[in-house]
Amino acid sequence: NDGLQTIHVGTSYSLKSVPANNNNTIQVKACNNAQVEGPPIATTSVTPEGRPSDPKEVKVSSIESTNVSVVWKPPTQHPSFSTISKYEAVLTHTQNRSKECNVTSPTITFTNL
Repeated sequence: NDGLQTIHVGTSYSLKSVPANNNNTIQVKACNNAQVEGPPIATTSVTPEGRPSDPKEVKVSSIESTNVSVVWKPPTQHPSFSTISKYEAVLTHTQNRSKECNVTSPTITFTNL
């Protein structure tokens, strides 16, 4: 058994439980009641990656008059997903102002607050 199955449907079908970040080839062919088949038409697609898990143990590591430092542990890496490329951190002030930063390590210091 090659893991493939024939599914008799109308003009559309939704595949479920397809692994993330995976190359897939899907073939569709027309068949009639006399068991005569047309040539298969193939399409290739890549399923999108799933979203990374949330960072763990996010906490403020220091507060100074105009600086705040935040640290966290990286999320557990799923084997089918690519590595995390960056973290986005947003600090929102009580005056409805915010500061956003992109970093590649699990620590950030917001300065000049």
